[in-house]
Amino acid sequence: MTQAPAQLRFTDEQQNILDAFTAGRRLSIEACAGSGKTTILRTMAQRSGQPGLYLAYNRHVAADARAVFPTTTRVSTANSIAYHAFGVPRRNRNGARLPDAKARKEAWGAIPYADGEIRLSSWQTMHLGLRTVQSFCQSNRDTITDQDVVFPELMTLNADQQVRLAPLIRSIAGQIWSSAQLEDAATPVTHDQIMKMWAMSHPTLEQDFILFDEAQDANPVLADVIAQQTDAQVITVGDSAQQLYGWRGAVDALDSFSGNRLPMTVSFRFGQAIAEEANYWLSRLGDNRRITGMRPKSSVWLDHNSHRTPNAIICRTNARMIEEMLNMQDRGIRVGVVGESKTEGMMKVARVAEDLLERHFTSNADFGQFSSWEQVVEYAEQPECPMELRGQVSIVDSYGSDRIRAALETAAAQEDAEVVVTTCHQAKGREWRHVRLASDFTEMIEANRKEGLPQEEAMVNYVAVTRAKRHLDAMAVADGRA
Repeated sequence: MTQAPAQLRFTDEQQNILDAFTAGRRLSIEACAGSGKTTILRTMAQRSGQPGLYLAYNRHVAADARAVFPTTTRVSTANSIAYHAFGVPRRNRNGARLPDAKARKEAWGAIPYADGEIRLSSWQTMHLGLRTVQSFCQSNRDTITDQDVVFPELMTLNADQQVRLAPLIRSIAGQIWSSAQLEDAATPVTHDQIMKMWAMSHPTLEQDFILFDEAQDANPVLADVIAQQTDAQVITVGDSAQQLYGWRGAVDALDSFSGNRLPMTVSFRFGQAIAEEANYWLSRLGDNRRITGMRPKSSVWLDHNSHRTPNAIICRTNARMIEEMLNMQDRGIRVGVVGESKTEGMMKVARVAEDLLERHFTSNADFGQFSSWEQVVEYAEQPECPMELRGQVSIVDSYGSDRIRAALETAAAQEDAEVVVTTCHQAKGREWRHVRLASDFTEMIEANRKEGLPQEEAMVNYVAVTRAKRHLDAMAVADGRA
């Protein structure tokens, strides 16, 4: 976390924010990368002295915040609050296994389905029901509708087939949701389901003030809960240019709350050279803010990458992250992975490859329509194949599942690594002295050359270039300048 200087000499923007907070106003703070938002939020809590709540984006941020916030301020994630209210009574269901064929029919109504060439097992219809419940739980809707029914891109159903299948999936989803709410059911319950139960109980948080961090990527369920806290002074903080999760339903809650909208545009993370690169991407987004970099030195390389070994390599896709990792390991460099959960997608594809090569079947519901690895490779070559999956299939096909598994299992711990690799989404909120952007940023720019770079890709590039403190190898996004 980048913080303001230790002597706490606040910038004019920061002082305006503190004065507005002291006056009791609701605020939406637009905090650019490295602008010291943690320092400002902590100072608010200290000056208030009243009971407050700091809502952290994840448990790692919460752990760091507990070390610096006053004891009068509760530091927590929303998931933790929801779990204490609705997860604890269902803790006996932690680790419960998904039901077998007989049980999933009896408990959830999951049955096989056939429509022309489409053949779905009860395992697959169950997973479609689970996906639908997840979609519902991440929305602000009170009942499951056809809007929540989600078909994965790998399942090549036409519009008519989707319409005919939707009632069965909606019915299964309804039974899954009903059983989730029971305290003594034998089936598993997820964090998203617990959060939805908590939100639908319309909780009162009973705090004088609420500091809602990373509000530009808010779960709409949580945003609704915060909006209901009319007796609390709500402070939303984030950076609208760093909204990376709109694709999964996240909303920019900075726009959702009435109150003063105040900026923090002075960055203590990097110098002016990196600030100018960030400002270019802000201009591409139509954002009128301009960042001033306060560090004395910084450098940006656009026409070629510097010859220094970076501290971090940021990739656009999980597949390129794995490829960078393999390349580093081949050179004898200790490499670690930031956001180990992001390797799960690659491990999943590796397991699918092993399943299909060995027995022409996989229990992975997303790949249930394939009976051979060759079919997956052929699908990955089609234009409709998602770019992320295409890269994963290519890496597994090139290096083999055994090597992928070995590379991931032998990765160094981050603190012991000479270089870390990560995706942009996992890099958000982090910083390194020297950052290099991987070449798949260029591939994404080229893929969108004709239609123009989408807003969400410009946001990804803005986040990526603002992770560096001293040196930035940004040749991979130089072609995006237009």
